Amino acid sequence: MTGSISGKIDRYYQKLLEEREREKAKNKPLIEETDVVEFFEKRLGFKATAYQEKLLRDKSQFILARWSRQSGKSLVMAVAVLFNALTRPGFRAAAQHRTNRVRSVMSLASIVSCAPRPLRRYPSFVLSTAPHRCPCRARRVAIQINAAAASNPASGARTSTRVTGHQWDAPFGWAPLQMITVGGLRRYGYDEDADRIARKFIGVVIKEFEEHGVILEKYDLRRRESDVAADIRFGYSANQVGFGWTNAAVVELLAGLRETVSPR
Repeated sequence: MTGSISGKIDRYYQKLLEEREREKAKNKPLIEETDVVEFFEKRLGFKATAYQEKLLRDKSQFILARWSRQSGKSLVMAVAVLFNALTRPGFRAAAQHRTNRVRSVMSLASIVSCAPRPLRRYPSFVLSTAPHRCPCRARRVAIQINAAAASNPASGARTSTRVTGHQWDAPFGWAPLQMITVGGLRRYGYDEDADRIARKFIGVVIKEFEEHGVILEKYDLRRRESDVAADIRFGYSANQVGFGWTNAAVVELLAGLRETVSPR
C-alpha cells in the first residue's frame, strides 16, 4: 500500500516537472538569433540590401513598401513573418489576398488627376485604362508622355521618369509598356505621337538585332543599347534572350503603324 502511494507521488511529481518544462518552452525562442538581419543571412544565406534591411528592422505597426518587381518583396516579408513566429511566443500572421485591392486601385486610375500617387509616375498606364469619356484629361496625359519623350528623343517610352537603379525605372524600356503607351495614345486619336514612339522603339530593337542577332527582354532607351547590367542595382541585371513579349510587341507595333510611316 505504501509503495503504491509512493509511486503515485513520483508519477505526479514527474508530470509536474514535465508541465513546467513545457511552460518554459512556450516562452523560449526556437532559434538562437535575436536579430532578423542576422537570421536572414545566417539561416537563409542571403545578404540583405540596404532597403531590405531597413524594412526588416522597422518596428512600425504599419509599413508601406513601394518596391519594383524582382526586388525581393515576397522574400523579405516571408523572412519577417518567419522570424517573428520563431522568436515571439503567441505571434500570429494573417495574409490578405491583394486582387481586390489592386482592382480598386485600378478603377481609380481612369483619370490621371484621380490616380493614386504611385500610378502618376506611369501616365501611359493611366491613359491606356482611361474611359473614352475623358478626352480633356487624356490630353493632359498625352502632353505628359510627350514631355517625357522629348527629354529622350532617340527611342521609345521609358518605364518611368526616375533613375533609381531599378530595372523598372528609367532609362529602361520594356516592350509591353510600349504597347500600353501606344495603345492609349491611339484610343484618343494621338496617332502621330503613337507612331513616333512605336517607330523609335522598333528602331532600337532592330538596331540591336542587327548588331547582336537576338531579341531581348528590355533595352536602355537612353543609350539605345541592350547592355543593361551596369546600370541595374536592384532586381536581376541579366537581359534575357528570346524574348516572347518583345517579339510579339514589335509585331503588334509594326501592324499599328500607318502605311506611310517607316519603322526607322
